[in-house]
Amino acid sequence: MARTSDGTLTSANTDMCFFRVDRTPPTAAVTSTDFPASGTIGAHPKRVGEEGTFTLTGTDPAPAAEARTSGLACARWTTDPVEAAATGWKCTDPGPGITKLTGGEATITIKPPRWGTNFVYLQTQDNAGNVSQPFVYSYYAPSDPSGTVPVFGDLTGDMNADILLPDTAGALRVIGGGSDPAAAPKAGISSAPGSNGWNGIQISHRGSLGYKTVDDLFAHAPAGRDLSLYRNDGIAGRFDSRAAETVLKPTACLTPSRLPIPCGGSGYGPDWSNVTQIAAFGNHAGDSSTKPNSVPRTSLLFVEKGRLWLAAAGDPDQLEAGAVLLSDNDTRWDSYELITPGRAQGTDFPTLWARSKSDGTVRVFTVKGTAQAPDLTGFTDPAAGTVVGKIDPTTYPRIGSEGDLTGDGIPDLWAVDANRQLVAFNGIGTRADGGSVPHPTVTGFESTPVTLGNLNMPKAQWPLTGQKDDGTTPSTVGKFPATATGVTWPTATIGGRGTTYAAFNGPSSAISTPGVVIDTRKSFTISTAAMATTAGGVVLSQGPKGSTSLLLFPNHRSNTWEFALANPNAAGWPYDTTVQTNSAAGITFNTWTQLTAVYDHTTGQMRLYVNGTLAGTGHHNASAGPAPTGPLTLGRFEEGDASSGLTGGISNPAVYSYAASVTATEVASPISLTAATGHCLDNDGNSADDGNRIQIAGCNGTDAQKFQVRDDGTIRTHEACLNASAAGTANTTPIELRACDGSAPSQKFLPRADGTIYNPVSGRCLDLGNADTTPGRQLWLWDCSASAAQRWSVPALGTAPLPVPVP
Repeated sequence: MARTSDGTLTSANTDMCFFRVDRTPPTAAVTSTDFPASGTIGAHPKRVGEEGTFTLTGTDPAPAAEARTSGLACARWTTDPVEAAATGWKCTDPGPGITKLTGGEATITIKPPRWGTNFVYLQTQDNAGNVSQPFVYSYYAPSDPSGTVPVFGDLTGDMNADILLPDTAGALRVIGGGSDPAAAPKAGISSAPGSNGWNGIQISHRGSLGYKTVDDLFAHAPAGRDLSLYRNDGIAGRFDSRAAETVLKPTACLTPSRLPIPCGGSGYGPDWSNVTQIAAFGNHAGDSSTKPNSVPRTSLLFVEKGRLWLAAAGDPDQLEAGAVLLSDNDTRWDSYELITPGRAQGTDFPTLWARSKSDGTVRVFTVKGTAQAPDLTGFTDPAAGTVVGKIDPTTYPRIGSEGDLTGDGIPDLWAVDANRQLVAFNGIGTRADGGSVPHPTVTGFESTPVTLGNLNMPKAQWPLTGQKDDGTTPSTVGKFPATATGVTWPTATIGGRGTTYAAFNGPSSAISTPGVVIDTRKSFTISTAAMATTAGGVVLSQGPKGSTSLLLFPNHRSNTWEFALANPNAAGWPYDTTVQTNSAAGITFNTWTQLTAVYDHTTGQMRLYVNGTLAGTGHHNASAGPAPTGPLTLGRFEEGDASSGLTGGISNPAVYSYAASVTATEVASPISLTAATGHCLDNDGNSADDGNRIQIAGCNGTDAQKFQVRDDGTIRTHEACLNASAAGTANTTPIELRACDGSAPSQKFLPRADGTIYNPVSGRCLDLGNADTTPGRQLWLWDCSASAAQRWSVPALGTAPLPVPVP
């Protein structure tokens, strides 16, 4: 209110003028029809190298107790995780990543930088200067192979190599170079050898025993007497419905010069029961076909009692009568894994790669001589092959190759990590030019893997689309039928599709299973869509009344989503709970939200993601909680005489028996101070020596400032780990570099949602003393406070694709 005066007369008062303060951050989201989100079933994305359209959207929620917002102003997007970590940006900053929002959205075009899973990082800003939490959109860009003739490795007839692997449910999945692995179809095979699923079965495909345009499948159950051949019908990776054929084992044994030798003296048995590996090799006399529109018949490599053998294709559709002993008469090949990439050494002969099970070195072996007289003497000693790479077997227990996955003409490796994440290591070398270089040569592999997808399937899943006449709500995965009480079944648009969901109306509504579903002492991931109309109640709990071991709920005190695990020794409330310190954890009422709760028992880390953004973290000792008992319940929690129920809805909850990955790939990237972005974590002198100081320095992009955040709770550089000196736990304990020891608590550093990096054994955080950014200042441990000296920007954190099950 104002008025004026000339010293004698005074004007009337103006109308009251009000100022409102908007401190509520906006939201952000990305959608695309050209490149649908990872895991979209039936998606037909464009290919890598093609531009696609992406829609950036956001909302600006009204501040508490106010009806008006400042309004959305702009968005900042990037495909670079390092750039995504930058702070302090404004809508007026120059650069192509700053985009004005009109009506709450903007359209951009992006050309995927690589094949496989890619990411778009987005933040929005309102007119009051509030910035949203980063939104990470993951999508799959297929490779662009241009083959026009049949190729080894092709299962579907599209002239592209395909990966064939079992998921955690034991179903065999056909993962093409041009398809999203999260939506890979099942191979059309009725049953595996032994009829207990495909996990643990030895499988291999590279051609056929006959002349065909697609691969057949060899399969062998460990200790099984028979080797099975599944015929491919050449249509979308389907195999003949008739029973598998038995492949007879060669009855004679030969030297590489094809001279007969006694089989018994070489550990060779009458059946396949002692065979520990099989590998369809291709044609040992050369991979060029002698028949049009087909690939040549394949030879089979196998390891039996540590010796490497080769059996060539015979007639009709069987192996030859004699198997060739390629190795010395000892057991050294038991220590190596067979990988068959096809032509990878510049000749028409197929190549064998062998990975050491101990140190991960990948060595190369090939046939020499001529097609008429192939020389098979180069496979004697597995340790004698030339090293072309190294893939850590502890990180990636399973490895293989189907040849060229990317369409660049150079064979690649694929690998599966302990969490069943599938990645590819692109081959480096010389591609064929059709003239002076007739075939590719691989000299190594790119160090950074390309994320392909995850082979984990839910342990249990309830689409929640209604109930049967007997009142049960079926689980489509796992045998966990549930009983619904006081629940209705309306429809809404959830995840972009019209969906029936379970609606809850307080404590009188619930859906419960007969017994335990989640072992809270082991790693697990929960994925569900939820909508709260008011705070309070729970989305999910487990345990009998008075002994709840697990909670996922909208906290009515803080209006945030939280995840808790029982800990009777905790002070006050007997739970370890995720701590939410950013706006992503806030509840947007009457809005569907994707919640992902993750617990990793090996590191003790609890993580809660809200719409794909890391919103809260905590720590829980797996031995602290009781053995789980009682039912898993949706929508209600009972403790003592009190009962608390959700008012809202739940859709498509699923439980996985693994901890979702911290990062999409173990990319080495800088870790900078959030409050002083020009200052980075630094390995003094880029030395790998034990005891080398970890310090602060000006960000310079060198290898001394590139660190990997690992799922095992370590932060690494030079394949060594950040370590609390002398296993210290006190304040001011210096931080150093030391050879990694998987059992060392002093090497566990867990990035948290508030930006701190937590050392569980000490209960303290990585700290820059007094926030002193003088170059060379060594980092130490200090009581956690989330001060400017303890908040770090970790670009790769939280970018892993999270499981969202298909209803």
